[in-house]
Amino acid sequence: GLLAPILPEEMGKLTYQDLSFKLNFPTKAGTFSLWGIGAYDFQGNDAVSDSTKWEKSDDREEFKTKLTMAAVGLNYKKIVGNSTYLQTTLALTENSLDWSEKRFDNNLQLLPIREVTDYRWKYTFTGFVNHKLGAKHTNRTGFILDRMMYDIQIKNADVNENMLQTYVSEKNGSNLLRFYSQSKITPANNLAFNVGVHVQYFILNKKYTIEPRLGIRWN
Repeated sequence: GLLAPILPEEMGKLTYQDLSFKLNFPTKAGTFSLWGIGAYDFQGNDAVSDSTKWEKSDDREEFKTKLTMAAVGLNYKKIVGNSTYLQTTLALTENSLDWSEKRFDNNLQLLPIREVTDYRWKYTFTGFVNHKLGAKHTNRTGFILDRMMYDIQIKNADVNENMLQTYVSEKNGSNLLRFYSQSKITPANNLAFNVGVHVQYFILNKKYTIEPRLGIRWN
């Protein structure tokens, strides 16, 4: 925003805004947290309506680009005893691209020549239990469930045509399931082992993977 006045004219108009927040609600049943983050960006350029001022092909073209990103979620954390706590999260995330382009024809009619919209969003539910088995061993076991969605539209006007033709129009989604268990073991003050297993299953192609995990840290 501060640099916009000194950027080249072809950069067009630039605007953006963002917001983030987090609210905590401690209760006897546990702590609830409501959080969110969002951003909106716009870049655009107006076409020159006076044909006598056209010096290059871009002068007769108009474009607008909008980008959004957002995430909002609700966390719940509960301490159980002296060595265990559990946490769950329900969240919605999204990102989108909306791009359009128009062009003056020889009759000074501003006609659309290209439109692209790409919306993607995801519902996520996660949960885990963190348990301290002893002074040198902590385990975390949990799951992540994702519902991934998309809506994509691509339209383009062929050469010498005034109508947009749809090349892509698709809206669908699928689920990704993940489960994991991991332990941190510290046999000495300067040595730590992270060991576990991660399993995921993608419903779209009915494929699954089982991945062992091992990490060693020595200070």
